[in-house]
Amino acid sequence: MIGWGKVMILAAGYPLVAYWLLRSEFVDVIWLTLPDALFGIILTLGIPLKGRPKVIFMTFLGLGMVMGVMMNPRLTAMLMPVLMNLALSVIFLLTLKPPEAPLITRIAQRARGTLAFPAELFVYTRTLTLYWGLLFMIFALNGLYWALSDDLRAVMLFANTLNFLVMAAFFVIEQLYRMLRFRHLTQTSPLKVLRMLLRDGWKG
Repeated sequence: MIGWGKVMILAAGYPLVAYWLLRSEFVDVIWLTLPDALFGIILTLGIPLKGRPKVIFMTFLGLGMVMGVMMNPRLTAMLMPVLMNLALSVIFLLTLKPPEAPLITRIAQRARGTLAFPAELFVYTRTLTLYWGLLFMIFALNGLYWALSDDLRAVMLFANTLNFLVMAAFFVIEQLYRMLRFRHLTQTSPLKVLRMLLRDGWKG
């Protein structure tokens, strides 16, 4: 199992390495789509749809990718980061529909263990799930704009560097806000949450 320290280094180092590769022209920029393509495909497999809806979704997705590669390989490659962020958005937003429990609510409940999970925390984590889903949707729409503008460098700059910085800022600000708003509750360490996610997965 990968330790949380290595994950932190990877999370901080990947955007910097991607930015260096983008600026250095050490490799063809289009190859920087590969991590996003792989992650996007993996994420679509985890979208919480069941039965026929999931089969239909995956079928149309597969056909769309095949046709895209045949008709416009460059544009299709640029759309991979869009797919990644769209898949993340769908995963978060679909858990807001009953009888699903909001994704961040489930993570928070697992992290708190035997500690009480008050109604105010349920409302907050449900809203936070919505905000994360909307953030990934914004990333997807922004990526789509640059892809349709045929600006490969802009697509890669946002997908592999700037989006990570925005997520990091959002995460830190939310942590500080939550500590202030719920200072009357026992706080859960972010490192504890990270260890739990590495051990049990983020959708368990």
